[in-house]
Amino acid sequence: EFYYRVRNGRKSYSHSKYPTFSARFAQAFPIEGLQSASYKMLEFSINHSIRLGYYDQFSYYVNAGGFLHSDRVWLNDFKHFRTNSLFVSSSEFSKEFALIDNYWLSTNKQWLQANVKYRSDFLFLKNLPFMQKSIMSESVHLLSVWLPDQKNVYTEVGYSIGVDMIGRAAIYAGFNNSEYQRIGFRITIPLLSQLYPKIFR
Repeated sequence: EFYYRVRNGRKSYSHSKYPTFSARFAQAFPIEGLQSASYKMLEFSINHSIRLGYYDQFSYYVNAGGFLHSDRVWLNDFKHFRTNSLFVSSSEFSKEFALIDNYWLSTNKQWLQANVKYRSDFLFLKNLPFMQKSIMSESVHLLSVWLPDQKNVYTEVGYSIGVDMIGRAAIYAGFNNSEYQRIGFRITIPLLSQLYPKIFR
């Protein structure tokens, strides 16, 4: 079974009952006399959401790849990982790193990325008596990237609470090779991308 959304007359798939696999290959050919890029890059990914009963859901995304041949790779050709340091945005927490600069993890070597989210209607705060009738849900987030050539593993652990399509608040902690780096707070309001599409995408 496949599920999709229709936005501005265009249909886009949102998720499937089964794991979704994808592969991407990119190659740049050198041009004689110019400082053009020259490389080959291959990556694979898997994405899936699993219902664990009526109240719980487990989602994961794994992406791995590397540059097979990299005589000349410019910064815009590097593998970049999604980041968003804005305090308020319309983005989903489980897809973007929240506490690092845009290019801090960029690489022209190999990488392994894993994003995990566990969502529940009753996790921590929702077990409190005065919160049990609320329509809010809670989620625990884990986002991590391993860069073998740099011997570096960066990880963010977060907790969020709210209503998925309306708004959520989250707190995150970042770790580099298990060493604590920083903590931060984020708010996401998905409706912003529809109200102000030129600003929030």
